[in-house]
Amino acid sequence: MDYEKSVELALAKGYQAVPDPNAYRGVFYVRNGLIWIHEIDALKYSLGVSSTEELRDHSYDVDSYYKYKDYSNDMADAELESLYAELSPGEGQPAYLMDGMYLFPDGSIGEL
Repeated sequence: MDYEKSVELALAKGYQAVPDPNAYRGVFYVRNGLIWIHEIDALKYSLGVSSTEELRDHSYDVDSYYKYKDYSNDMADAELESLYAELSPGEGQPAYLMDGMYLFPDGSIGEL
C-alpha cells in the first residue's frame, strides 16, 4: 500500500499523529506507546539498525508492520471498511473517530 493509505489505516486503527521534524514527512503515528512503521527497510537505514528486535527496542510496532506490509491499497480499503462496519452507528452512517474526524462507509477519513 502507498504511504497515504498507510496513514489512513494507522489513523483508523487508533494511532495518533505526532508532529516531529525528524520523522518521515514530519510526523509519526503512535498508539499505546508503539510507533507505526510505513517502510521497515528505510526506517532501519535511517536509524542505523539492522534487526527488527532493535526496532522493538525503539518502541516501533513491528507486529502491525508485518501484519499489513503486503497489503495493497484495495486490501487496506477492505480493512478500513471492515473497521467501519464494526464502528458504524448505523448502516451508511459515518463513525466518529476523534478530533472532528469521521470514518466514512467508503473507508475514507475526514471531517463532516
